[in-house]
Amino acid sequence: MSDFSTPVRKLAAIVFTDIVGFTKLTADDQSKASSLLKQQRDLLRPIVESFNGSWIKEIGDGLLLIFDTVTDAVNCSIKIQEETK
Repeated sequence: MSDFSTPVRKLAAIVFTDIVGFTKLTADDQSKASSLLKQQRDLLRPIVESFNGSWIKEIGDGLLLIFDTVTDAVNCSIKIQEETK
């Protein structure tokens, strides 16, 4: 069991992603939108892991990612952009 009485401080780089046009896509074709979310998971999870990132949470079409270093966060973000163009 975790002890929440002792706060833990940690420096981290936070990355948030968002799929452009996802709200409209969901309204137009929910099945296609769901498929896109699965594709996002399948494509991005290995990239995040390869840069030592932690996949914290999915928020709709957005992702909350945490990295121990800014360098890993930036390099991962660049790779995500390259792979999703």
